[in-house]
Amino acid sequence: MEKFTAAPTSKNITGSVNYAYSKTGKLKLFGIYARDIQGVSVEQTEYEGTFDGNTQSKFINLQHSNVLFSKLVMKNSFSVSNYSNQWKLGVLDLIKTDKVYSFRNDFEYFISSRSRLLSGVEYEKRKVNYLGQIPNNDYNIRPDAQRKVIDADILGSRIGGYMELESATTFGINNFASAIGIRYDNIPSLKLGWVNPRINLSYKLNDHSTIKTAWGIFNQLPDPRLFSSVEGNPNLKSMKAVHYVLSYDYLFDEDNSFRIELYHKDYKNLPLENLLLNYDNNGKGFANGVDVILKSALSNGWSGWISYGFINTKRKWMDFEQLTSSSFDITHNFSLIAKYFIASNWQVGINLKYATGRPYTPVIGADYRAMENVYEPVYGDKNSSRFQNYKRLDLRLTYFTTLFDRFSSVFYLEGLNILDLKNIFGYYYSPDYSERKEVSSYFGRRTVVVGMSLGF
Repeated sequence: MEKFTAAPTSKNITGSVNYAYSKTGKLKLFGIYARDIQGVSVEQTEYEGTFDGNTQSKFINLQHSNVLFSKLVMKNSFSVSNYSNQWKLGVLDLIKTDKVYSFRNDFEYFISSRSRLLSGVEYEKRKVNYLGQIPNNDYNIRPDAQRKVIDADILGSRIGGYMELESATTFGINNFASAIGIRYDNIPSLKLGWVNPRINLSYKLNDHSTIKTAWGIFNQLPDPRLFSSVEGNPNLKSMKAVHYVLSYDYLFDEDNSFRIELYHKDYKNLPLENLLLNYDNNGKGFANGVDVILKSALSNGWSGWISYGFINTKRKWMDFEQLTSSSFDITHNFSLIAKYFIASNWQVGINLKYATGRPYTPVIGADYRAMENVYEPVYGDKNSSRFQNYKRLDLRLTYFTTLFDRFSSVFYLEGLNILDLKNIFGYYYSPDYSERKEVSSYFGRRTVVVGMSLGF
């Protein structure tokens, strides 16, 4: 069971300034500052103590846009972000900082009223630092446990560019729209680069129905720590995914619509543990799924949407020796959101969620380690069990008003998990792993929230 040793605190400040220096030229400065602090009493199998954590995030972004010629629009963006967090529990005492500088330049050229050409370049510079100590073994986090001291910097930069041609009348065929593009990315420090083609096609069957299809290749770097020359493999490749999408949209009217989307994704070059190289790129995986959403505004005043998602995804990667349900395999996911104005300024809202429980790897036994005086868990097959299904109902009362005839304001009272349904966050065990107890997420309990937002 988890209990707060001190009330959690959270600060969040957001602000923006807009300036139009000409009829077509605009500047926007946007910034965010957020900080969270918490202390939680934690019961672990081998140790009972306090987890102290804090996160801090700073982000500032300057955007510029202008119409250079009658058919050419230019957009620029420069941003700086600084994120840090600290975890302290037993022997664990780790600070992670992540600093990112990025610049992006985009052009939009209108070839005609039915087609346009999009292009852009971007540059990103990043520095990640890990400082502190971590336990040698994840089954022993006691303060006197064996530890590893870390002070590591991960430096890198990325250069990217793209070009995309959009047309509303492909090959001169009315109602046949397309978007054909290509993207290039390069990571100089890792000597990695890739070119990814992508295509989207859609055909409007009539005033209500549209069918769409898409195909594309996407690349992503794995955890940067896997490129370590000591515990990783600096010669790893980027992960690769090939997406196939088919969807159907039906528009009843402006406020009511239906959409169903089928997709398949092939994953290649996933990092896989290797006894000689630490990691190689022999991992693979797939994801098949369907998403359905119905949006509606009823004549009786209710509005909202219902969505359902199904996914079947498996991966062979990291320490998964065979294709196994991934941690993202939430088989069924259902949500219902409904809103109703009980008066001109008062609105009630309902948010209902139901989802299949997350996969996890069960503990099937334990071995005693005399040198450390601790039991090491013996695990069963990877992600072969699931937590119980997730269920939650939230209710919200919102009041909309304008303060001093100038500032748009929103005040709300919200009941989270109003039925106090039990949702399992995890399990903890007796010292020898012979007994198991449930861990319920504190924020998953029935909670009342009062808040407001103010627009300038």
